[in-house]
Amino acid sequence: VRRHGFADDTQLYNRLSLRKEGEQELQLQTMQDCVADVRTWMTLNKLKLNDSKTEVMVITKKRDSELVKHMTFQIGDEVIKPTPVAKNLGAAIDKVLSMEPQVNNVTRSMYFNLRRIAKVKHHLTQEARAKAINATVLSRLYFHNGLLLGLPDKSIHKLQVAQNNAARILTGTSRREHISPVLHHLHWLPVRQRITFKVLTTIQKTLHRSSAPAYLKDLCPVHQPQRALRSSTDTWRLEVSKSSNKYGDRSIRTLGARLWNDLPANIRGPCTQPTFRKHLKTLLFRQAYE
Repeated sequence: VRRHGFADDTQLYNRLSLRKEGEQELQLQTMQDCVADVRTWMTLNKLKLNDSKTEVMVITKKRDSELVKHMTFQIGDEVIKPTPVAKNLGAAIDKVLSMEPQVNNVTRSMYFNLRRIAKVKHHLTQEARAKAINATVLSRLYFHNGLLLGLPDKSIHKLQVAQNNAARILTGTSRREHISPVLHHLHWLPVRQRITFKVLTTIQKTLHRSSAPAYLKDLCPVHQPQRALRSSTDTWRLEVSKSSNKYGDRSIRTLGARLWNDLPANIRGPCTQPTFRKHLKTLLFRQAYE
């Protein structure tokens, strides 16, 4: 059983073998025993594990959802059924990793604040509108957006429309006018490019900062060729993990590594964070609008 620990939250996770007879029950028991050990330790240290607030999620493919439909966990005196959606540091993670709940939450929050700004926009200068939109709308769009890497266009479109509406309210552009020139003028990256920007910035911090967390370094292994190749001099290429499903294809170790390796070598090398962000945004901006 592996774990992630935060200030007031602890997560335990393990891999389940759904189709191997007997393996599922054994692994579930292992998880329950681990929680029981945590519970005992907390009791000895005069702490309390809140059983009713403990959540369990089983992440599977859609075709395997029936295999875990009746699964239950014994946590203390509580019998807990797996939840379809759980909050993870403010992000809504669903059991099939579609990220639809997260996208819906973000768009709902963006439109709520846009409606409030639209009601008073005639009383605000454009500078004041820009500050309000950046603080209450775009901040929601950028928060946790690295989790949306590799999502289909259908999901990204919802966020893009919300960003377009924010640009229209800021600039007073009517719905009949094309939005791309407006985004270009504001120097806003489209949503998908902004997601790429967040992921590549995270990878750059991980590779070039010794203080980067170990779990992030494990996601960004540098490629070590087994024999001398023409690319051997490129010391900042990442190892691209092979994946056999769409969830793995969207991961940092696969899609993130490919995006990183596609960057020019001079951008991938060691440099300060502001310099990297400047060059990366310029590159993504040109790809989006040229």
